[in-house]
Amino acid sequence: MAMQQGSNLPDWLREKSSYTPSRDRDSFVDKGISSLVKVISKARFQGNMSGDFPVYVPLRLFYIFALILMCALSKNALFLYIVLAGVLLRLCTLSARAIARVLKPVFAACAFSVLILLPSVFLGSPRTLVNVTLKVFISVSLMGILSCTQRWGRIIGSLKKYHIPDIFIFTLDTAIRFIVILGDEALSMLGALKIRSIGKNRAKSNSMTGVIGVLFLKSQRFSQQMSMAMECRGFSGSYGAGNKHRVSKYDLLGAVMLCAAIGVFIYSETVI
Repeated sequence: MAMQQGSNLPDWLREKSSYTPSRDRDSFVDKGISSLVKVISKARFQGNMSGDFPVYVPLRLFYIFALILMCALSKNALFLYIVLAGVLLRLCTLSARAIARVLKPVFAACAFSVLILLPSVFLGSPRTLVNVTLKVFISVSLMGILSCTQRWGRIIGSLKKYHIPDIFIFTLDTAIRFIVILGDEALSMLGALKIRSIGKNRAKSNSMTGVIGVLFLKSQRFSQQMSMAMECRGFSGSYGAGNKHRVSKYDLLGAVMLCAAIGVFIYSETVI
């Protein structure tokens, strides 16, 4: 019976298929996927509490911005070298992965500053190149350490202590959260596009345009869902300042170190 049914099949159905799709370069998809993976991994790695000290986050923000301001105003390299030594010691307390996360943008920013200020060396002021590069290294390192040791929720929540407008805090908080969510969606769509692409695609830009369009529609849907969820939960758009904080010994240690840095800054700018 099976042989009889097989003999009734048409000839074109019994022929073997030997289709071999032409090779095509999909580097545009691979680059897009790798870029998204890097961004999402950085966002998810942020807040790893490796080697952290329990300093109150608003005070930590104040200490860091005070150091950055003093470094920007400093005209003496002695103060910059002292702060640089402190930053390097702080980096030594982090994990190897956290150090790599901090130093990658630091080296990129320093390379950019060196490229911009390189003509000053030939104009007779090489000290300007050294001082500005040190300031960039210290400032970006301090912000990188803060990002690696504190979660965005705590950093954003601490902004209310400084009376930052609620609309600014809400915009910053929402943007950071949606970077990860939309990045996951874009990563899934790019992976599906790569798996389903067979043969040579001569209109790669159309595929990427479709991915961007679908991502835009998904972002609109997510924003509507988030708006309804906030309305159901009674969110009024205002952020609380949080509970009162008891000063710890680490807060006092940070205050002492900041006072010492201010003293060194005044001494280096007025006496030396």
